[in-house]
Amino acid sequence: MYAHTTTTTPSPGSQAMAAILGHTGGRPQKAGRGGAHGKVLCNFAWNPVRVRPRHTLRIKEASAKIRTFAAESPPVPASRQRAIHSQVPLRHNPHAGPLQVRGANDCTDMRATLIATLTILAAIHPMAKDRTGHPPAVTHPMAKDRAGHPPAVTHPTAREGGEHTCDTIHPPARDEDYFGDDTLFTMPAVEVVGKRPHYLTPSQTLAGTDLQNLSTSSVADALKYFSGVQIKDYGGLGGLKTVNVRSLGSQHVGVYLDGIRITNAQNGQVDLGRYSLSNMESVSLYNANRNERLQSASEYASAATVYMRTKRPEKTSLQAEYGNGSFGLNKAKAYFSYRDWLFVDAEYQHTDGDYKFRFHSESEDTVGRRRNSDISFYRLEAAGFYEGLRLHAYYYNSERGLPGPVIRRLSDQWASTDRQWDENFFAQASYERTLGDFAVKGNLKYAHDYLHYLQDPSTNAATMYCNNHYTQQDVYASVAGSYNTRHLSLTASTDLRWSDLDCDVYRFSYVYRLDSKSLLSAIVSYRGLEANVALLYTHIQDHTAGSADPLSKLAPMYLLSYHKGRWTARAFHKRIFRAPTLNDLYYTLVGSTSLRPEYTVQWDAGLDYRDSHLHLAVDGYYNRIEDKIVAIPMKCQFRWSMVNFGLVKSLGLSLSGGYKGQWGKFSLSANANYTCQRDLDCSSPGSPEYRHYVPYSPLHSASAILDLGYDSYSLCASTLITGDRFALVSNNRDDMLGRWQTIDVKLNKRFTIKERYVLQATIECNNLTNSRHEVVKRYPMPGRNWKCTVKFEL
Repeated sequence: MYAHTTTTTPSPGSQAMAAILGHTGGRPQKAGRGGAHGKVLCNFAWNPVRVRPRHTLRIKEASAKIRTFAAESPPVPASRQRAIHSQVPLRHNPHAGPLQVRGANDCTDMRATLIATLTILAAIHPMAKDRTGHPPAVTHPMAKDRAGHPPAVTHPTAREGGEHTCDTIHPPARDEDYFGDDTLFTMPAVEVVGKRPHYLTPSQTLAGTDLQNLSTSSVADALKYFSGVQIKDYGGLGGLKTVNVRSLGSQHVGVYLDGIRITNAQNGQVDLGRYSLSNMESVSLYNANRNERLQSASEYASAATVYMRTKRPEKTSLQAEYGNGSFGLNKAKAYFSYRDWLFVDAEYQHTDGDYKFRFHSESEDTVGRRRNSDISFYRLEAAGFYEGLRLHAYYYNSERGLPGPVIRRLSDQWASTDRQWDENFFAQASYERTLGDFAVKGNLKYAHDYLHYLQDPSTNAATMYCNNHYTQQDVYASVAGSYNTRHLSLTASTDLRWSDLDCDVYRFSYVYRLDSKSLLSAIVSYRGLEANVALLYTHIQDHTAGSADPLSKLAPMYLLSYHKGRWTARAFHKRIFRAPTLNDLYYTLVGSTSLRPEYTVQWDAGLDYRDSHLHLAVDGYYNRIEDKIVAIPMKCQFRWSMVNFGLVKSLGLSLSGGYKGQWGKFSLSANANYTCQRDLDCSSPGSPEYRHYVPYSPLHSASAILDLGYDSYSLCASTLITGDRFALVSNNRDDMLGRWQTIDVKLNKRFTIKERYVLQATIECNNLTNSRHEVVKRYPMPGRNWKCTVKFEL
């Protein structure tokens, strides 16, 4: 017989991993199967225990289960204790599926098995830490010394393999304290510090308090602190924000919310400024992709992946928040959660964005105030959780000005007055279930996006009239299955996506795309050695007047790592492509249906060190982008077309490190990243631009975050440093954008009122040194600005 503890692989860098014996939605039942998930243990059953992301380990939630065993089972003979105890496996590969705790075939041993499972998992699970950052001292309920009293006992294999460590397990004062008829097995709340398993590809994560304490408001702002990331920010508080990883291009970066991809079939870019951090548990970046079981085929289809994981609520709560800041910023938020089942999150924000700027180059020096940079939006999200089911609905509505580039003028009559309206909606569902060695997962999603763009010559003499409306829809379904043993995990998955685009652009024909992907993946683990081999098949076909030929491609991927103690060595190779977007193929006068896919080839090798406090990583990598899709002028400067013209070679080194510690009421968290990357355009050997630097790709970039906490205070300081880079491939001196650095500071204080209500006050200063810089040339960024926020929770 087996007592199953279903272990869900944690999201990388999750701030908290486990309620080891969390609420499973049901009570122990006698003489039956305990519902759909029950396991028969002699004459009664209990639901499988799930390891869930929680901030606090509450063993009390398992009290009812243990009391049932204690009341109906006789005491465990001493001769059986060691035999049962020694059969509990402590080394567990997260890819190997459910952790199985083996017991004997009688009720006496089933009682002992459950108790041992509780004790050992709580004590040596790699996520379990007490408030001082050390493994918690856990009471062992079965230990007895020669006098019959329970002595301090250390599990004989707690340090086996160096993978899990355990301090001495302390016994109870009296056995009756745990197994009396009227006494519940309880344990004080234990702070749990997340510790992600090692991955075969480089990964970076911000989660929990580290994420919430940053002086950021959107996912795009958080990603800036990751190594190798360039955020293209087109100026203004409402400007478009896209992510570029290791100069692969934003279309090669897949963005996922709870494991389901966010897409844009029109241009392949996702505006990360639309996604708030207020309900996020973690934001993670992977080069190549995650290597976990039960992944969808789409998750392997990108050169780099960004994962956003929604935070599951822990209790019923109601929150209200108001903020005011520079440049006419006003924002209001409301959040409601019911137990750990659902939450509703709403937000409204408006800013005028009329900040002062100074644009300076070799040939001009312009001072002014940013115009047409306002944005108003409201966002509404809701999510539901029940066992393996996750539901999520999202709605976003905005109106914004598009300020355009800064050009020295005699008057403002040519300044941009373009306006844009967005309306975005999606609803998605994901369900996952484990059945012994097998696991299945299904995803469903529907998305609808509307964009209205207006360019009016009556307000800007330099433009032509343009009043276009774009509508996209996306329907997505996927199913994945895996078979997991101790050393092998096999996954097969298939995805189908239907996307369409309709607009009123001159001579544009309605188009829809069918995109199907199938994946076979094998993960092998043995004595610290782990390998992942995957093969992805993609078939894409468009349906419109004069559509492009269907596309069918196979793409392999190879990942390898060796883990010993606190060290992990890893390497991967991946060759993947992106299909031309609908704009690339069919946009009026510009698109070309003869385009080939744009390929990326990646090689990476790295070394990782990680213990309970310190994390260090170094990676060297080489990338090639082949058949790069670019727009170039054809017969004249006024007629451009999309072509496959480009080869980019990148060679880089990435360093990252982090430290966490807690001493009484004082806590410290620090993270730093540095990237040295050389990106060269190798498209045309005879061209004057041959082996010039790729635009907007600095040779050096770095970031650092320092988060200090004391009691109910927290202070977070962060900095970004970007080296010199060029705006054009010609690499002229006038096209150089100088080095810049920003420093952001955020101070937070929590007040507890009558032990029931919480009032939180926050003050933030962004760009503390008032740096005058541009991320994109002629799109100046805001100088020093302030924001104050008050949040009330009950």
